[in-house]
Formats: sequence, C-alpha cells, structure tokens
Amino acid sequence: MKVEKQKIDVSDTRKILIQSIVDDKFLERIYHFADPNLMEDSYSKKILSWCFEYYEEFKEAPKNMIKTIFEQKAKQLQDTDIETIESILSSVSDEYVQTNVDYFVKNAQDYFNSLALKKMIKNIDLLTKRGRIDEAVEQVSKFKKLEREVAKGVNLLDSDKAIEEAFEEGEEVLFTLPGDLGQMLGSFNRGDLSSVIAPQKRGKTFAMMDIASYAMFNGLKVWYFSFEMTLNQTIRRIWQQWLNKPQKDGNYDIPSFDEYNNIVLENKFIEGIKVDEAKKMRKAFKKQLKTSKFKIFAYPKNSFRVSQLRGLIENSILYNNDLPDLIVLDYADIMCPEKSGEKRHELDQIWGDLSAICEEFNIHILTGSQTNRNALSRDIEQGDLAEAQAKSAHVAKMFALNQTNENKEQHLIRYAVMYNRHTEFLTNKQVGVLQNLACGKSMLDSRYVKDIKNIQKSEKKEEN
Repeated sequence: MKVEKQKIDVSDTRKILIQSIVDDKFLERIYHFADPNLMEDSYSKKILSWCFEYYEEFKEAPKNMIKTIFEQKAKQLQDTDIETIESILSSVSDEYVQTNVDYFVKNAQDYFNSLALKKMIKNIDLLTKRGRIDEAVEQVSKFKKLEREVAKGVNLLDSDKAIEEAFEEGEEVLFTLPGDLGQMLGSFNRGDLSSVIAPQKRGKTFAMMDIASYAMFNGLKVWYFSFEMTLNQTIRRIWQQWLNKPQKDGNYDIPSFDEYNNIVLENKFIEGIKVDEAKKMRKAFKKQLKTSKFKIFAYPKNSFRVSQLRGLIENSILYNNDLPDLIVLDYADIMCPEKSGEKRHELDQIWGDLSAICEEFNIHILTGSQTNRNALSRDIEQGDLAEAQAKSAHVAKMFALNQTNENKEQHLIRYAVMYNRHTEFLTNKQVGVLQNLACGKSMLDSRYVKDIKNIQKSEKKEEN
C-alpha cells in the first residue's frame, strides 16, 4: 500500500512550530492562549503539544531536545507524520530565533483566532444542516476571542507582571551608540521613528550609514534605502566604511582625542580599498555575525512610496519569516506621497505613515531631513525644519548636525538633540564627534563639547 506524503506547510503553521521549538519568550507568550487542538493537521498538534509539555516542566523552549522527544514518541506516530516532522526538525536551528517577539506573537494570536473561527463555522454549518438551530446560535454566543496575556488595560495595583514587562527594556531597546554621543542621544527603541537633520551636504548620509552599521555589528537586521545614490554607489560607500579605507591611496589626517581631550590630527598614508579585501571581509562577517543582515535598496528620488515599504515588509514576513529590526531611509523627504497636495501636507502624510509602520511592526525607522537655509550659517534650532514643522510631531528622537568651517578643519561635527520623547534634553548641550569622511567614518569618537579643550569656535552663541 502506497502511503501518500503530507504536503508540508511553509507558511504560518511552520513558522509558529519552529519558533515554538527554539524561542523561549515566544513559547512563553503563546502558551497562555494557543490551543494545539485547533491545529488543522496531526503533526502540528503533536509538535506544539510537545513544546508546551516541555515548557510546563522546564519553563523554556525545547530547542535541540525536540529531537530526543521526537525519538521517544516516534513509535506512536503514523508514517506520514514521521516524515513531515523529520522535515520540520531538520530545518530547526538556534539561529532561527526572531528578536521581534511582540510582532510574531501578535501574528500567532491572529492565526489561532482564525483557526478557532473556522472550527466554530464548521460546527455551526453542521448543526444548521441537522436542524439544531438553537445549538448553532449558542455556538456563536459562546465564542471567545483568544487574547494574549498582556491586556490593553491593566490595574497597576493588581499586577506585578505589568511592572516586570514595563521595566524589561531588553525587548524594547535595540541599541545605544557608544561614548558620550550614545549617552546624549539615548537608546534607539522598537516602535520609534527617529531623524537626523542638517543643511544639505553636511553628512546626514554618513551619519545614518554609521548608525546602520553599528546596529548590524550588534546582531541586528538592517534594511538601508537610498533615494539619491545608485545601488553600486551605496555599496561602495558602505564597504569603504566597514574596511576603514579611502577610495584611493594617499595621506589623510586622522583625528583622535589625547589624554587631555584635545583634538589631535595625525597624517597617515592609507591604501585605497581593494575588491579582494572586501570579499575576504564579507566571508569573515558572514561567519561571525550569525543573526545580522544588511540589505540595501536603491530607488530614484520621488519614486518610492510608504505603501511600497509596507509591501516589502509584509512579503519578507510571508515568504522568509524575516522582519528587519532597523530600516534606514535616506531620506523620507524625497519619497513619493500617496496623495499629491501641498508639500507640507505630503510630508506630514509620509512621516505619519512611517511612524505607524514603526508601531505596527515593532521596528525602528531612521531617516533624515533638511533644514532651511537659515541653519547654513548658525547652529540648528527647533524651528529650522524645512517645509513641514509637523514632522517633529511624528518622531521619538530628532538630532541635529552642527558644523563651522573651523570644526571641519578639525574633522569634528557637533550633535545636538532637538527632540527626545523618552528622556530629558537640552538643545544647547552638544557632543563633538570626530570624523574621517575620506574613509567613510563619521563617528570615530565623541566627547561633550564643554570637555574638548582645543575646539575652535566661531559662533557668537556659546557652545555647551
């Protein structure tokens, strides 16, 4: 007798099963609402039940122990289930863990609610055909939506768990930049939109690339969108930064702080970037950075919409079970609006939609914006945003890049916080950041401006 092999589900069911096997937090969260009996096939019911049984005893996901559990249970399984389960377990890896637990738990909740609805509809249909109308109506009245344990509202006097989750920053904070710059800017968090602002040609792209690279080197998945440079131009600049190499051989001034916090310039000969060197380093990064990704997209200015970004995210989740942690848009002001209108209304629409995506997918988006011409000859102020002041209402963090000709000679740029939803800030409290833009490095080291002994000043207003 020929046994027909079951078709293996590569979408939601499979994702939930593998996530339950390898991810402690995911399993803990769905344990409170997911019912294995709702699963539509026998192998899924069994795998999820094994995960729940293991969690009940050890309070963690089974991970590699799932293979041992499978071997112990195999004698009780049908051949079709054995083949399918073996296929699923062969694709399990500890590297499969998703860091964005909240989003994937929400998807699991929707999935199990859809299964519960299907089951109810099937029962209602069966009862109706048999003329048992009262029982069919009762099925509807008894239906209860499956809810995650975290409710929309919570009584703070009743719940210790609410306190624990609110102060557990690990799931919320993505990264914090090093040094004084990181201390001033604070953390980059999930669910937030942030922006760097500066006049044209002051280094917004360099800054965003450096932040994106820092996130990648800290194990995060990054998508970088360029709307001004071609794909090859963007790739060259990123690799130049990662290798700390100029385009061509030559002597370059490399800034650093001495023990007294003076800026010191050392002239060094540096070889230009080599293709073979980049290839070798790519293999090393791939081996070392197990969970990291850095995906680059390039679109002409005024051609890419927020709805297209949403589509890319949704397709990545659907087909790859993959969601970026950080998206960098260089930059939002030159994206295409969904509806044409006055420029300020178009920008308000774009920035508002980006903020919504951050919250919906529990990710961070970093973008840039230009200031008006007044900021070319002085430090940036809160009212200097070009064309749409409403942009500041959508961001959790906005920081400015200030620089005089004297600063530029010292390879220094000054950061200042314009807005920060999560921490206190002073717009005149600045951090000086050393740069070597010839090698693509815009954040070599940082000190509060008040601590830099030999910083050259030319503004009338005092720098703090």
